[in-house]
Amino acid sequence: MKKFLNFDIQKNVLKAYKPLWELKFPNYFLGGGRLSLKSSAIAIFCVFFMTWRNIHNKPCNIIAIRRIEKEARRSVRNKIIWALRLFGVIHQYKYSTSETGTLEIRHIRTSNTFYFSGNKNPEEAKGLEIPDTCVVWFEEIENYNSWAEIDVAIKTTVRLHSTDLERVTYLFSYNFPPDPENWVNKLPEMRDTERNLFIRTTYQDDHLGLLSSGILAEIESDKKTDYAMYRHIYHGDPITDADAFMGQLQEHDKLDGKLINFYIGLDSAYKGKDDIIATVLGETQKGHLYLEEQVRIKKDNPWVDGESDLKVIAQVIELIEKYNAKVISIDVSYGVYISQPIARYAKGKNIVVVPINFGAKADDGSIPETSNTIKNIIHNAKNKRASMYMMLRGHIIHNAIFVKKQYKGELQRQLNATTILKRDNQKMQLIPKEHIKKILGKSPDEADSLVLAVNSAKVRTKKRFISYYND
Repeated sequence: MKKFLNFDIQKNVLKAYKPLWELKFPNYFLGGGRLSLKSSAIAIFCVFFMTWRNIHNKPCNIIAIRRIEKEARRSVRNKIIWALRLFGVIHQYKYSTSETGTLEIRHIRTSNTFYFSGNKNPEEAKGLEIPDTCVVWFEEIENYNSWAEIDVAIKTTVRLHSTDLERVTYLFSYNFPPDPENWVNKLPEMRDTERNLFIRTTYQDDHLGLLSSGILAEIESDKKTDYAMYRHIYHGDPITDADAFMGQLQEHDKLDGKLINFYIGLDSAYKGKDDIIATVLGETQKGHLYLEEQVRIKKDNPWVDGESDLKVIAQVIELIEKYNAKVISIDVSYGVYISQPIARYAKGKNIVVVPINFGAKADDGSIPETSNTIKNIIHNAKNKRASMYMMLRGHIIHNAIFVKKQYKGELQRQLNATTILKRDNQKMQLIPKEHIKKILGKSPDEADSLVLAVNSAKVRTKKRFISYYND
Protein backbone atom coordinates (compact mmCIF):
# COMPACT_ATOMS: atom_id res chain seq x y z
CA MET A 1 0.00 0.00 0.00
CA LYS A 2 2.23 2.78 -1.21
CA LYS A 3 1.76 5.14 -4.15
CA PHE A 4 -1.14 4.71 -6.51
CA LEU A 5 -1.27 6.97 -9.56
CA ASN A 6 -0.20 10.37 -8.15
CA PHE A 7 -1.71 9.75 -4.74
CA ASP A 8 0.39 8.61 -1.78
CA ILE A 9 -1.86 6.43 0.35
CA GLN A 10 0.79 6.07 3.05
CA LYS A 11 0.63 9.79 3.76
CA ASN A 12 -3.17 10.00 3.84
CA VAL A 13 -4.38 6.85 5.60
CA LEU A 14 -3.72 6.01 9.24
CA LYS A 15 -1.90 2.77 10.05
CA ALA A 16 -4.93 1.56 11.98
CA TYR A 17 -6.91 1.33 8.73
CA LYS A 18 -4.34 -0.61 6.69
CA PRO A 19 -6.20 -3.94 7.20
CA LEU A 20 -8.87 -2.64 4.82
CA TRP A 21 -6.44 -3.02 1.93
CA GLU A 22 -5.66 -6.61 2.84
CA LEU A 23 -9.28 -7.71 2.19
CA LYS A 24 -9.02 -10.73 4.49
CA PHE A 25 -12.52 -10.31 5.96
CA PRO A 26 -16.02 -9.95 4.50
CA ASN A 27 -17.00 -7.37 7.14
CA TYR A 28 -15.06 -4.43 8.55
CA PHE A 29 -16.46 -2.47 11.51
CA LEU A 30 -14.84 0.93 11.99
CA GLY A 31 -15.95 2.49 15.26
CA GLY A 32 -14.48 5.41 17.07
CA GLY A 33 -14.74 8.88 18.42
CA ARG A 34 -15.18 12.14 16.58
CA LEU A 35 -12.30 13.13 14.28
CA SER A 36 -10.90 9.59 14.12
CA LEU A 37 -10.88 9.95 10.28
CA LYS A 38 -12.66 6.63 9.72
CA SER A 39 -15.01 7.95 7.02
CA SER A 40 -12.08 9.51 5.18
CA ALA A 41 -10.24 6.18 5.23
CA ILE A 42 -13.28 4.34 3.88
CA ALA A 43 -13.81 6.90 1.10
CA ILE A 44 -10.14 6.60 0.08
CA PHE A 45 -10.40 2.82 0.10
CA CYS A 46 -13.55 2.87 -2.08
CA VAL A 47 -11.95 5.20 -4.63
CA PHE A 48 -8.76 3.11 -4.61
CA PHE A 49 -10.78 -0.05 -5.23
CA MET A 50 -12.85 1.54 -7.99
CA THR A 51 -9.81 3.08 -9.69
CA TRP A 52 -7.93 -0.24 -9.71
CA ARG A 53 -10.96 -1.96 -11.28
CA ASN A 54 -11.30 0.78 -13.90
CA ILE A 55 -7.63 0.54 -14.89
CA HIS A 56 -7.96 -3.21 -15.35
CA ASN A 57 -11.31 -2.93 -17.16
CA LYS A 58 -13.14 -4.97 -14.56
CA PRO A 59 -16.77 -4.34 -13.60
CA CYS A 60 -17.29 -2.60 -10.29
CA ASN A 61 -20.17 -0.91 -8.52
CA ILE A 62 -19.92 0.48 -5.00
CA ILE A 63 -22.93 1.31 -2.84
CA ALA A 64 -22.80 3.80 0.04
CA ILE A 65 -25.78 3.79 2.38
CA ARG A 66 -27.08 5.99 5.15
CA ARG A 67 -30.41 5.53 6.86
CA ILE A 68 -31.70 8.84 5.46
CA GLU A 69 -31.14 9.55 1.77
CA LYS A 70 -30.60 13.31 2.10
CA GLU A 71 -27.78 12.56 4.54
CA ALA A 72 -26.25 10.21 1.98
CA ARG A 73 -26.03 13.14 -0.43
CA ARG A 74 -24.64 15.53 2.15
CA SER A 75 -22.04 13.27 3.72
CA VAL A 76 -20.94 10.06 2.00
CA ARG A 77 -21.38 11.35 -1.55
CA ASN A 78 -19.38 14.49 -0.79
CA LYS A 79 -16.74 12.32 0.87
CA ILE A 80 -16.38 10.16 -2.26
CA ILE A 81 -16.09 13.30 -4.43
CA TRP A 82 -13.40 14.55 -2.03
CA ALA A 83 -11.47 11.28 -2.40
CA LEU A 84 -11.80 11.30 -6.19
CA ARG A 85 -10.21 14.74 -6.20
CA LEU A 86 -7.41 13.50 -3.93
CA PHE A 87 -6.63 10.76 -6.46
CA GLY A 88 -6.79 13.26 -9.32
CA VAL A 89 -9.41 11.22 -11.22
CA ILE A 90 -12.54 13.34 -10.70
CA HIS A 91 -12.46 14.36 -14.38
CA GLN A 92 -13.05 10.72 -15.36
CA TYR A 93 -16.51 10.74 -13.79
CA LYS A 94 -19.89 12.14 -14.66
CA TYR A 95 -22.06 13.37 -11.79
CA SER A 96 -24.63 16.01 -11.00
CA THR A 97 -23.72 19.08 -8.94
CA SER A 98 -27.37 19.99 -8.38
CA GLU A 99 -28.91 19.58 -4.92
CA THR A 100 -31.82 17.74 -6.54
CA GLY A 101 -29.90 15.92 -9.27
CA THR A 102 -29.12 12.21 -9.53
CA LEU A 103 -26.92 10.83 -6.78
CA GLU A 104 -24.83 8.43 -8.89
CA ILE A 105 -21.20 9.09 -9.80
CA ARG A 106 -20.45 7.19 -13.01
CA HIS A 107 -17.08 6.47 -14.60
CA ILE A 108 -17.33 7.74 -18.17
CA ARG A 109 -15.31 5.01 -19.89
CA THR A 110 -16.27 1.86 -17.96
CA SER A 111 -19.68 2.91 -16.59
CA ASN A 112 -18.62 1.59 -13.19
CA THR A 113 -20.65 3.56 -10.66
CA PHE A 114 -20.83 4.79 -7.09
CA TYR A 115 -24.43 4.50 -5.88
CA PHE A 116 -25.83 6.32 -2.85
CA SER A 117 -28.95 5.30 -1.04
CA GLY A 118 -31.14 5.85 1.98
CA ASN A 119 -32.26 2.68 3.69
CA LYS A 120 -34.64 3.57 6.54
CA ASN A 121 -37.30 1.08 5.38
CA PRO A 122 -36.77 -2.60 4.52
CA GLU A 123 -38.67 -2.06 1.26
CA GLU A 124 -35.92 0.29 0.05
CA ALA A 125 -33.43 -2.58 0.05
CA LYS A 126 -34.98 -3.84 -3.19
CA GLY A 127 -33.43 -0.87 -4.96
CA LEU A 128 -29.98 -2.12 -4.00
CA GLU A 129 -30.06 -5.12 -6.36
CA ILE A 130 -27.17 -3.88 -8.49
CA PRO A 131 -25.04 -6.42 -10.43
CA ASP A 132 -21.25 -6.45 -9.99
CA THR A 133 -21.44 -4.92 -6.52
CA CYS A 134 -17.93 -4.99 -5.03
CA VAL A 135 -18.22 -2.89 -1.88
CA VAL A 136 -21.14 -1.77 0.31
CA TRP A 137 -20.50 0.99 2.85
CA PHE A 138 -22.96 1.59 5.69
CA GLU A 139 -22.22 5.01 7.23
CA GLU A 140 -23.22 5.88 10.81
CA ILE A 141 -25.03 2.65 11.60
CA GLU A 142 -25.85 3.98 15.07
CA ASN A 143 -28.80 5.72 13.43
CA TYR A 144 -30.49 2.37 12.77
CA ASN A 145 -32.79 0.91 15.40
CA SER A 146 -31.22 -2.55 15.22
CA TRP A 147 -28.88 -4.80 13.28
CA ALA A 148 -31.93 -6.44 11.69
CA GLU A 149 -32.62 -3.28 9.65
CA ILE A 150 -29.12 -3.43 8.15
CA ASP A 151 -29.27 -7.17 7.61
CA VAL A 152 -32.10 -6.77 5.08
CA ALA A 153 -29.80 -4.75 2.80
CA ILE A 154 -26.94 -7.20 3.30
CA LYS A 155 -29.08 -10.15 2.25
CA THR A 156 -30.18 -8.19 -0.83
CA THR A 157 -26.63 -7.51 -2.03
CA VAL A 158 -24.56 -10.45 -0.76
CA ARG A 159 -24.84 -12.56 -3.95
CA LEU A 160 -24.42 -9.71 -6.44
CA HIS A 161 -20.60 -9.62 -6.45
CA SER A 162 -18.61 -9.61 -9.68
CA THR A 163 -17.80 -13.11 -10.94
CA ASP A 164 -14.05 -12.60 -10.49
CA LEU A 165 -14.47 -11.80 -6.79
CA GLU A 166 -15.20 -14.22 -3.97
CA ARG A 167 -17.62 -11.91 -2.18
CA VAL A 168 -18.92 -8.43 -1.53
CA THR A 169 -16.90 -6.47 1.03
CA TYR A 170 -18.99 -4.71 3.68
CA LEU A 171 -17.79 -1.64 5.57
CA PHE A 172 -19.60 -0.32 8.64
CA SER A 173 -18.67 3.00 10.23
CA TYR A 174 -20.16 4.31 13.44
CA ASN A 175 -19.79 6.53 16.46
CA PHE A 176 -20.51 4.98 19.82
CA PRO A 177 -23.90 6.10 21.27
CA PRO A 178 -23.93 7.48 24.83
CA ASP A 179 -26.27 4.76 26.12
CA PRO A 180 -24.24 1.68 27.22
CA GLU A 181 -27.22 -0.55 26.38
CA ASN A 182 -27.55 0.68 22.79
CA TRP A 183 -27.21 -2.21 20.32
CA VAL A 184 -24.20 -0.56 18.63
CA ASN A 185 -22.25 -0.64 21.89
CA LYS A 186 -22.84 -4.39 21.97
CA LEU A 187 -21.42 -5.00 18.48
CA PRO A 188 -18.20 -6.57 19.81
CA GLU A 189 -20.40 -9.33 21.24
CA MET A 190 -21.05 -10.30 17.60
CA ARG A 191 -17.33 -10.81 17.14
CA ASP A 192 -16.53 -13.58 14.66
CA THR A 193 -12.83 -13.56 13.93
CA GLU A 194 -13.28 -15.41 10.66
CA ARG A 195 -15.76 -12.95 9.16
CA ASN A 196 -15.55 -9.69 11.09
CA LEU A 197 -12.71 -7.30 11.85
CA PHE A 198 -13.36 -4.54 14.40
CA ILE A 199 -11.15 -1.45 14.21
CA ARG A 200 -11.56 1.12 16.99
CA THR A 201 -9.77 4.44 16.69
CA THR A 202 -9.61 7.93 18.17
CA TYR A 203 -8.11 11.23 17.09
CA GLN A 204 -4.95 10.16 18.94
CA ASP A 205 -4.29 7.57 16.22
CA ASP A 206 -3.44 10.40 13.80
CA HIS A 207 0.28 9.75 13.48
CA LEU A 208 0.33 11.63 10.17
CA GLY A 209 -0.64 15.02 11.58
CA LEU A 210 -3.76 15.29 9.42
CA LEU A 211 -5.69 17.14 12.13
CA SER A 212 -4.85 20.83 12.41
CA SER A 213 -3.43 22.46 15.52
CA GLY A 214 -6.67 24.42 15.86
CA ILE A 215 -8.74 21.23 16.03
CA LEU A 216 -6.37 19.69 18.57
CA ALA A 217 -6.57 22.84 20.71
CA GLU A 218 -10.37 22.63 20.65
CA ILE A 219 -10.21 19.00 21.78
CA GLU A 220 -7.92 19.90 24.67
CA SER A 221 -10.32 22.68 25.68
CA ASP A 222 -13.23 20.20 25.72
CA LYS A 223 -11.12 17.82 27.79
CA LYS A 224 -10.58 20.44 30.49
CA THR A 225 -14.21 21.63 30.43
CA ASP A 226 -15.94 18.26 30.80
CA TYR A 227 -13.76 15.16 30.90
CA ALA A 228 -16.67 12.65 30.77
CA MET A 229 -18.10 14.26 27.64
CA TYR A 230 -14.61 14.47 26.14
CA ARG A 231 -14.24 10.71 26.68
CA HIS A 232 -17.58 10.06 24.98
CA ILE A 233 -17.22 12.40 22.01
CA TYR A 234 -13.57 11.75 21.17
CA HIS A 235 -13.01 8.22 22.52
CA GLY A 236 -16.45 6.68 22.14
CA ASP A 237 -16.89 5.80 25.81
CA PRO A 238 -20.54 5.42 26.86
CA ILE A 239 -21.87 7.91 29.39
CA THR A 240 -22.03 5.78 32.52
CA ASP A 241 -23.11 8.54 34.91
CA ALA A 242 -26.22 9.43 32.91
CA ASP A 243 -29.48 9.57 34.82
CA ALA A 244 -31.60 8.87 31.75
CA PHE A 245 -31.59 8.49 27.99
CA MET A 246 -34.42 9.74 25.81
CA GLY A 247 -35.75 6.37 24.59
CA GLN A 248 -37.07 5.27 21.20
CA LEU A 249 -39.74 7.22 19.35
CA GLN A 250 -42.74 5.24 18.14
CA GLU A 251 -44.05 5.53 14.58
CA HIS A 252 -47.77 5.65 13.95
CA ASP A 253 -49.70 4.20 11.03
CA LYS A 254 -53.13 5.16 12.28
CA LEU A 255 -54.54 7.36 15.04
CA ASP A 256 -56.30 6.14 18.16
CA GLY A 257 -59.02 8.69 17.55
CA LYS A 258 -59.77 12.02 15.90
CA LEU A 259 -57.28 14.83 16.44
CA ILE A 260 -59.12 17.44 18.47
CA ASN A 261 -56.38 19.99 19.26
CA PHE A 262 -53.19 21.13 17.57
CA TYR A 263 -50.07 22.67 19.08
CA ILE A 264 -46.98 24.24 17.54
CA GLY A 265 -43.39 24.53 18.68
CA LEU A 266 -41.15 27.02 16.88
CA ASP A 267 -37.37 26.76 17.18
CA SER A 268 -36.19 30.09 15.88
CA ALA A 269 -33.12 30.62 13.77
CA TYR A 270 -29.80 31.81 15.02
CA LYS A 271 -28.56 35.19 13.80
CA GLY A 272 -27.93 34.95 10.10
CA LYS A 273 -29.46 32.72 7.47
CA ASP A 274 -30.30 29.63 9.52
CA ASP A 275 -33.74 28.16 8.94
CA ILE A 276 -36.59 27.99 11.44
CA ILE A 277 -38.15 24.64 12.41
CA ALA A 278 -41.87 24.41 13.25
CA THR A 279 -43.39 21.23 14.70
CA VAL A 280 -47.13 20.57 14.68
CA LEU A 281 -48.54 18.09 17.21
CA GLY A 282 -52.12 16.82 17.11
CA GLU A 283 -53.88 15.50 20.22
CA THR A 284 -56.56 12.80 20.42
CA GLN A 285 -59.33 12.54 22.99
CA LYS A 286 -57.18 9.99 24.86
CA GLY A 287 -54.49 12.62 25.29
CA HIS A 288 -51.95 11.01 22.94
CA LEU A 289 -49.81 13.34 20.85
CA TYR A 290 -49.08 12.75 17.16
CA LEU A 291 -46.44 14.60 15.19
CA GLU A 292 -48.36 15.67 12.11
CA GLU A 293 -45.86 17.89 10.37
CA GLN A 294 -42.40 19.36 10.77
CA VAL A 295 -41.81 22.39 8.59
CA ARG A 296 -38.56 24.10 7.70
CA ILE A 297 -39.22 27.80 7.23
CA LYS A 298 -36.49 29.36 5.19
CA LYS A 299 -35.33 32.92 5.77
CA ASP A 300 -34.37 34.94 2.73
CA ASN A 301 -32.31 37.35 4.80
CA PRO A 302 -30.83 37.56 8.27
CA TRP A 303 -32.52 39.69 10.91
CA VAL A 304 -31.62 43.31 10.27
CA ASP A 305 -31.78 46.00 12.98
CA GLY A 306 -34.30 44.03 15.02
CA GLU A 307 -36.75 43.85 12.13
CA SER A 308 -38.51 40.55 11.54
CA ASP A 309 -38.68 38.99 8.11
CA LEU A 310 -42.34 39.46 7.18
CA LYS A 311 -42.27 36.33 5.01
CA VAL A 312 -41.41 34.25 8.07
CA ILE A 313 -44.28 35.77 10.07
CA ALA A 314 -46.66 35.07 7.19
CA GLN A 315 -45.60 31.41 7.00
CA VAL A 316 -46.01 30.93 10.74
CA ILE A 317 -49.49 32.49 10.68
CA GLU A 318 -50.39 30.29 7.70
CA LEU A 319 -49.37 27.21 9.72
CA ILE A 320 -51.42 28.34 12.73
CA GLU A 321 -54.50 28.86 10.57
CA LYS A 322 -54.00 25.60 8.65
CA TYR A 323 -54.32 23.58 11.86
CA ASN A 324 -56.34 26.05 13.93
CA ALA A 325 -53.61 25.69 16.54
CA LYS A 326 -54.48 26.84 20.03
CA VAL A 327 -50.99 27.26 21.50
CA ILE A 328 -47.59 28.08 19.99
CA SER A 329 -44.38 28.02 22.04
CA ILE A 330 -41.52 30.05 20.60
CA ASP A 331 -37.85 30.00 21.51
CA VAL A 332 -37.22 33.66 22.27
CA SER A 333 -33.43 33.49 22.31
CA TYR A 334 -33.51 34.53 18.68
CA GLY A 335 -37.27 34.45 18.13
CA VAL A 336 -38.25 37.58 20.01
CA TYR A 337 -38.86 39.30 16.69
CA ILE A 338 -41.21 36.46 15.74
CA SER A 339 -43.07 36.09 19.04
CA GLN A 340 -44.06 39.75 19.30
CA PRO A 341 -45.81 39.98 15.89
CA ILE A 342 -47.40 36.54 16.42
CA ALA A 343 -48.67 37.66 19.84
CA ARG A 344 -50.28 40.72 18.25
CA TYR A 345 -51.90 38.48 15.62
CA ALA A 346 -53.16 36.02 18.28
CA LYS A 347 -54.72 38.67 20.50
CA GLY A 348 -58.48 38.14 20.59
CA LYS A 349 -58.29 34.87 18.62
CA ASN A 350 -58.12 32.50 21.63
CA ILE A 351 -54.55 31.57 20.68
CA VAL A 352 -51.90 31.39 23.40
CA VAL A 353 -48.36 32.45 22.48
CA VAL A 354 -45.76 31.19 24.97
CA PRO A 355 -42.26 32.71 24.85
CA ILE A 356 -39.68 30.14 26.02
CA ASN A 357 -36.17 30.84 27.22
CA PHE A 358 -34.35 27.48 27.25
CA GLY A 359 -31.87 28.77 29.80
CA ALA A 360 -34.45 30.14 32.25
CA LYS A 361 -35.46 28.46 35.50
CA ALA A 362 -37.66 25.40 35.08
CA ASP A 363 -40.29 26.76 37.49
CA ASP A 364 -41.13 29.76 35.31
CA GLY A 365 -44.87 29.27 35.92
CA SER A 366 -45.76 28.32 32.35
CA ILE A 367 -46.66 24.74 33.32
CA PRO A 368 -49.11 24.23 36.22
CA GLU A 369 -47.92 21.69 38.81
CA THR A 370 -50.99 19.47 38.76
CA SER A 371 -49.30 16.24 39.90
CA ASN A 372 -46.31 15.10 41.91
CA THR A 373 -44.66 13.87 38.69
CA ILE A 374 -44.90 17.30 37.08
CA LYS A 375 -43.75 18.95 40.30
CA ASN A 376 -40.73 16.64 40.56
CA ILE A 377 -39.71 17.31 36.96
CA ILE A 378 -39.93 21.08 37.37
CA HIS A 379 -38.22 21.24 40.76
CA ASN A 380 -35.45 18.78 39.84
CA ALA A 381 -34.54 20.33 36.48
CA LYS A 382 -31.70 22.81 36.26
CA ASN A 383 -33.41 24.89 33.59
CA LYS A 384 -36.32 25.03 31.16
CA ARG A 385 -34.46 23.02 28.51
CA ALA A 386 -33.93 20.13 30.92
CA SER A 387 -37.53 20.14 32.17
CA MET A 388 -38.97 20.14 28.63
CA TYR A 389 -36.76 17.25 27.50
CA MET A 390 -37.69 15.35 30.67
CA MET A 391 -41.38 15.93 29.80
CA LEU A 392 -40.78 14.60 26.29
CA ARG A 393 -38.97 11.58 27.69
CA GLY A 394 -42.01 10.85 29.85
CA HIS A 395 -44.22 10.84 26.77
CA ILE A 396 -41.81 8.57 24.89
CA ILE A 397 -41.34 5.91 27.55
CA HIS A 398 -45.08 5.81 28.28
CA ASN A 399 -46.02 5.54 24.58
CA ALA A 400 -47.94 8.79 24.68
CA ILE A 401 -46.31 10.43 21.66
CA PHE A 402 -46.01 9.12 18.10
CA VAL A 403 -44.33 10.47 14.97
CA LYS A 404 -44.81 9.98 11.27
CA LYS A 405 -42.24 7.74 9.62
CA GLN A 406 -40.61 10.48 7.54
CA TYR A 407 -39.67 12.47 10.65
CA LYS A 408 -38.48 9.69 12.92
CA GLY A 409 -34.95 9.15 11.57
CA GLU A 410 -33.52 12.62 12.15
CA LEU A 411 -35.44 13.17 15.38
CA GLN A 412 -34.22 9.87 16.82
CA ARG A 413 -30.65 10.70 15.82
CA GLN A 414 -30.88 13.97 17.73
CA LEU A 415 -32.53 12.40 20.77
CA ASN A 416 -29.87 9.67 20.87
CA ALA A 417 -27.28 12.41 21.28
CA THR A 418 -29.24 14.02 24.12
CA THR A 419 -28.55 12.70 27.60
CA ILE A 420 -30.02 13.73 30.95
CA LEU A 421 -27.40 14.01 33.68
CA LYS A 422 -27.34 14.54 37.43
CA ARG A 423 -23.85 15.25 38.67
CA ASP A 424 -22.52 16.10 42.14
CA ASN A 425 -26.03 16.15 43.64
CA GLN A 426 -27.01 18.99 41.33
CA LYS A 427 -30.30 19.31 39.51
CA MET A 428 -31.04 17.40 36.31
CA GLN A 429 -29.48 18.90 33.21
CA LEU A 430 -28.84 18.00 29.60
CA ILE A 431 -25.36 17.50 28.26
CA PRO A 432 -24.25 20.91 26.92
CA LYS A 433 -25.71 21.87 23.57
CA GLU A 434 -22.24 22.50 22.18
CA HIS A 435 -21.40 18.85 22.86
CA ILE A 436 -24.62 17.74 21.16
CA LYS A 437 -23.66 19.80 18.11
CA LYS A 438 -20.29 18.07 17.96
CA ILE A 439 -21.92 14.64 18.16
CA LEU A 440 -24.46 15.48 15.45
CA GLY A 441 -22.45 17.84 13.29
CA LYS A 442 -25.36 20.30 13.54
CA SER A 443 -27.73 21.91 16.00
CA PRO A 444 -30.61 19.69 17.30
CA ASP A 445 -33.21 22.10 15.91
CA GLU A 446 -35.81 19.44 15.08
CA ALA A 447 -35.68 18.01 18.60
CA ASP A 448 -35.83 21.49 20.18
CA SER A 449 -38.88 22.27 18.06
CA LEU A 450 -40.53 19.02 19.19
CA VAL A 451 -40.07 19.75 22.91
CA LEU A 452 -41.48 23.23 22.35
CA ALA A 453 -44.57 21.68 20.76
CA VAL A 454 -44.97 19.30 23.74
CA ASN A 455 -44.69 22.35 25.99
CA SER A 456 -47.56 23.93 24.04
CA ALA A 457 -49.68 20.86 24.72
CA LYS A 458 -48.98 21.09 28.46
CA VAL A 459 -49.89 24.78 28.53
CA ARG A 460 -53.14 24.14 26.68
CA THR A 461 -54.27 21.21 28.81
CA LYS A 462 -53.90 23.20 32.04
CA LYS A 463 -55.65 20.88 34.53
CA ARG A 464 -56.13 17.97 32.13
CA PHE A 465 -52.88 16.08 31.73
CA ILE A 466 -52.09 12.81 30.03
CA SER A 467 -53.01 9.94 32.35
CA TYR A 468 -49.48 8.96 33.40
CA TYR A 469 -48.98 12.43 34.88
CA ASN A 470 -51.96 11.96 37.20
CA ASP A 471 -50.54 10.25 40.30
